[in-house]
Amino acid sequence: MSSSTDVVSALDVALRVAAALESLGCEYFIGGSLACSLQGEPRATNDIDLVVAMMPRHVRAFAELLWYREGGEVSSKQWRDIVEVLRVSGAEIDDQYLSMWAEKLRVEDLLTRAQAEAAAKLGSQ
Repeated sequence: MSSSTDVVSALDVALRVAAALESLGCEYFIGGSLACSLQGEPRATNDIDLVVAMMPRHVRAFAELLWYREGGEVSSKQWRDIVEVLRVSGAEIDDQYLSMWAEKLRVEDLLTRAQAEAAAKLGSQ
């Protein structure tokens, strides 16, 4: 039998993922047992059913930001990837929207640093 803490944990994870998806402007919906638990009888299967309408340019930025933060901000490869996505796609990214979600996800410092590094690379070309 599942406990309410299982649902809360799944909900916490879903909220974090949703915030990251929204920061990139991706449309999504949550289904499966989590949606059923929120709308009906609580139950959990230790997974989250999530459908995302994501553009190819979103995938990398989404994965890299979450990977870097969750990894204790120590991977130089992940950091380089983030900076390069911002450098290459900078004109296509809605900075105001990205900043709003960086604040909500508590990664403002990382976004500011990555944007500065991307701008410096553009300036040195």
